[in-house]
Amino acid sequence: MGKTIVCDSSSLISLAETCNLGVLSFLQEDFKADFVIPATVENEIVGRPSKVGRFSYTAARIRHLVNESVLRVVANPSVASEAEKIMARANSLFYAEKPDRPLKILQQGEAECLALLAPLQSKALLVDEKTTRLLLEDPKKLFSLMKAEHPQTGANEKAMAEFQKQFPFPAMRSTELTAFAAQNGFFEPYNADENEVFHASIYALRYAGCGISQKEIDDYQKMRV
Repeated sequence: MGKTIVCDSSSLISLAETCNLGVLSFLQEDFKADFVIPATVENEIVGRPSKVGRFSYTAARIRHLVNESVLRVVANPSVASEAEKIMARANSLFYAEKPDRPLKILQQGEAECLALLAPLQSKALLVDEKTTRLLLEDPKKLFSLMKAEHPQTGANEKAMAEFQKQFPFPAMRSTELTAFAAQNGFFEPYNADENEVFHASIYALRYAGCGISQKEIDDYQKMRV
């Protein structure tokens, strides 16, 4: 595993809600992974949720990772400025019926994550949210899925290709991060139950919001750690 991984709120919430946040500490200690979040993501998963009782426990555990420097917050005005430009481009790629009716597919937090990738020479973007992941990996597939749901959806395919070229970074989901940790001993404390706990964690991540197909889950069930 390389050094820096920029984290979107979607993956951190999935890990928190399935009691898998320890994966981050494990990978930082054993592989010197540097997990980074922009300021807006910190507010999304710590600031605002900490004021709502229902979400405060998740927020408190993520805040602890920030306080312990497992999650590193990058707050830089230039990041927010670049994120605005990224949002303007991304949110003009697809439209409803006519180009003057653009579809908003990227939010501030996700855009700030994208803005950090190149300056930090990141290994990957950790993101469970399907739209952002496909925007990086396969915007044509994203367009096909959108069009299947809403046939009148259109796209600026040239701009789509240019956007993908601008961000040649892989997207990683919480399931993939957890599987990597599992293969390197994260679940070893469960002894004979190690594989069962790992397999259950993948299911849990799916139901916590990670976009993963049943086929992918079936493939994970065949893994032995």
